[in-house]
Amino acid sequence: MSAISLAHEAQLARALEVAGATLAGRAPEAVPVDELAAVLYGQWYAVPNAPAALLAAAASERSSRHTLPLAAILRATHPDAEVWESAVVVRSGLHGTVVVRMEAGGIRAVARGDLTPEVTGKVGRTPEPGDRVAVRARAGGLVEGGWWRTWGGGCRAGQAPAGDLTRIYLGPRADLIHLLVPAVLGALRDLDVPWLFKVGSEWPMLARPDGAVLYLPDTAVGLAAGDATPVVAQLVGAVGGLVSGSGPALSVPVAQGISWVQDPGDGSSFGESVCRALALAFLSRPELHRPDDGALRSERFVVLAAALGEAGIDPEAPHLRQRPKEAA
Repeated sequence: MSAISLAHEAQLARALEVAGATLAGRAPEAVPVDELAAVLYGQWYAVPNAPAALLAAAASERSSRHTLPLAAILRATHPDAEVWESAVVVRSGLHGTVVVRMEAGGIRAVARGDLTPEVTGKVGRTPEPGDRVAVRARAGGLVEGGWWRTWGGGCRAGQAPAGDLTRIYLGPRADLIHLLVPAVLGALRDLDVPWLFKVGSEWPMLARPDGAVLYLPDTAVGLAAGDATPVVAQLVGAVGGLVSGSGPALSVPVAQGISWVQDPGDGSSFGESVCRALALAFLSRPELHRPDDGALRSERFVVLAAALGEAGIDPEAPHLRQRPKEAA
């Protein structure tokens, strides 16, 4: 049976502390799994990096930038924000968008603020099918589910690429967030695979260790195979000084403010999957409820390792994609 690695023992010990405090005075059967998983997610997995939170507060006092909507700043700093391409209006789209056929090929849905008519007399009017317009080359730049998103390489609009993915977590420095988007996208400029980059759309989210997340195919980064591709070094070099802190719990550090995991591939985030597995383990195993007096610590980790294994998570490498239970 796999054992919990020394590198993860301290992190998981903290998870047990959070779970124990949540359960204090309550019968385990009275605590819903989803409730405990949510507490673990907010107070253990994605707890703000203290240095990042302090930096964000200090930057807020020094600059009026933090009074502006974060999503607007991210849109404006996208390197393609003022690059325009010719297109023809096809029809109105969902949520106030306009569907256009690009002159260079392809169909896009763009926000009204991301296109302008080529005929001056039509400025301010509702675009009609057949109108020739100029649209921003920027893909995305919109907020969905609390995250500002942009994408490229043929990625589906606003969605993570299909297939096996690696999530690269960045801990943004709030005072330098206006530099992060162009830095990341610059490192991806010549990449010919689908990718998605998202940033928390509210200022407090930037203090999270996963305040920004980059999704790339496993093969594009090579981290899970132990053979990092050049794009990893390019990304590390591009964001140096723009990110800080440690990564989310159980992620693998790459550099200061940068870490990675494999995407679970089941529609849940890595943090959601791990926190739910830990919540199930804690609520179903009385051995984990005992106070950590040091003497029983190794025994508790044996129990926890078995529980994670049953959930398909490798205790020695929880950052890797979950294994099917029959193969666990």
